[in-house]
Amino acid sequence: NSSALRNVISANVDEGILIGSSSWLNPDFDENEEESETNPEFIVSPASHNRVEANFIGTTRSGDARVTAGEEQYDGVRISDSNDNTIGSTLPAAGNVISGHVRYGVYIENGLSTKNRVIGNAIGTTSDRLNSLGNGFTGVFITAASENWIGGITPLDADGRPMTGTAPGNVISSNDGDGIYISGKDSTKNVVQGNVIGADVTQTKDLGNTSDGIHLENAPENTVGGPELGARNVISGNEKNGIRIEGADAKNNEVQGNAIGTTGDLLGPLGNGENGVKIVAAIENRIGGITPLDASGRPKTGAAPGNVISSNGMNGIHILGKDSTKNIIRGNVIGADITQTEDLGNTSDGIHLESTPENTIGGSELGARNVISGNNKNGIRI
Repeated sequence: NSSALRNVISANVDEGILIGSSSWLNPDFDENEEESETNPEFIVSPASHNRVEANFIGTTRSGDARVTAGEEQYDGVRISDSNDNTIGSTLPAAGNVISGHVRYGVYIENGLSTKNRVIGNAIGTTSDRLNSLGNGFTGVFITAASENWIGGITPLDADGRPMTGTAPGNVISSNDGDGIYISGKDSTKNVVQGNVIGADVTQTKDLGNTSDGIHLENAPENTVGGPELGARNVISGNEKNGIRIEGADAKNNEVQGNAIGTTGDLLGPLGNGENGVKIVAAIENRIGGITPLDASGRPKTGAAPGNVISSNGMNGIHILGKDSTKNIIRGNVIGADITQTEDLGNTSDGIHLESTPENTIGGSELGARNVISGNNKNGIRI
């Protein structure tokens, strides 16, 4: 799509685009009965099956500069109590540029906001996805909303490597907060796949978000990455943690098949400023998984569902506190490159278990092996 044919949606006081529900009093509401799903006081009608693609939202027509609008441009795209909408596209050059806002690039909220897809966009970067523009808070914020997709399974190149950050994946970088923030116990079964979070589209240049790459706070059963090669996220270059999982309701989340602190080819350093993965007061999360075996029967450690977690500014993985329990770490390379021959050590420990009980590192299955090597301090510190 030529930039001349795009909509430029900028300098608006509130949202660039609001996709929201409407409600009205239920004429059949029985005041003598308690309000319930079968006896609602209000009838809510969501906005569904809308497509937002090929727009410049928050930028000039070139897609390479912010619109100067004082304290305007609140959020880029906000979806409130609405389902099955698509922000972006799987088609080349049909994604949106969503940058330059005071708050969030994309904001998805409330219980009716399910099955929305955010795909193929530049969120916080210029249109070429090579330089910084940013949004004031978080790139993508999901609160009290479930079963939404940020990205998707990306295609493979001629050499069989995932084209992470190309549609349906997004580039979510240079935001003045988290890249992706998923919050609340009702924010469940969201999927984050195929994105570059904290780097440019080449996956070699630091365009870090100023807080965590991905932050899951009291949000259960979400998926970051996956066992498929094209599900890989590159979560590198962020100023704090690559991934932070925290809170009692942040349980049964899966982190699989990602590059956390490396370049997209899993061979070079592009570390996050603090930990690759940090877990605080959260239970039963899985970092990695049982990796496949090669033709000789040896585990392909670091291959999906394993992660490569290397070159980070503190620990590869830090699990903190007495309420962080029953987390499982399997099949990962922590401190080396994907070949397990080059030193990409994390600055402190490979894994640090601090005041935390009943976690598992590795396992009896051959594919559960972690390779924890090259780290500047301890391999595992308990």
